[in-house]
Amino acid sequence: MIHSFINRCNMVGLLTASLVTFSVTSSAGAIMPQPSSDTQMTKSNPLSYPQYGEWRYNPQSNPPTLMWWNTRMDNAVPVLYISFLPNRIIIDAITPVWPDTGIIFYIKDKTDKLGLNLTLHNKTEKNCYYRAIIYGPDRQSFLNDLVTSRKARLITPSSYSQSLSLKQVYQAMHDMLSMHPDLRLTLPEPTKYSR
Repeated sequence: MIHSFINRCNMVGLLTASLVTFSVTSSAGAIMPQPSSDTQMTKSNPLSYPQYGEWRYNPQSNPPTLMWWNTRMDNAVPVLYISFLPNRIIIDAITPVWPDTGIIFYIKDKTDKLGLNLTLHNKTEKNCYYRAIIYGPDRQSFLNDLVTSRKARLITPSSYSQSLSLKQVYQAMHDMLSMHPDLRLTLPEPTKYSR
């Protein structure tokens, strides 16, 4: 049990470092800013960052990024990153090698809200990297849906589709936007799901 937990922590650290490296060196789509110097901290203890329900936020990350990773499952589940920049939001998912199909990040409430298709962006021998980018005023709409909804779902081409609780994302985004007013995003009024 402990050995499995340590392996999972190591995988998240490795995947986080891979994502930072991949994002900086990628020439397709948006180019991410240079990563901050927290890469070694990510490798050593990825679970030390402040936790908001199922989500984590590293206040030193550049760009500011929320991370979701299901610690209850094995290494086959996706790791999801939502990075916020002044002109776009980048949603990345890192998975084991799967068929070359997309992943859908689906925000759901009593009424359907938003479905984003993350397309395969890169593939290595061990991992697939999926990405979606949201530009301009759609950034604010995405944030509104993210922080006022009850849950989301990652629909994957494997049997590891995941349900994500969004209950504490409002507080995570409040903390992030307090530290990064340059993102030019505002929080809507909280709902019963985000309180």
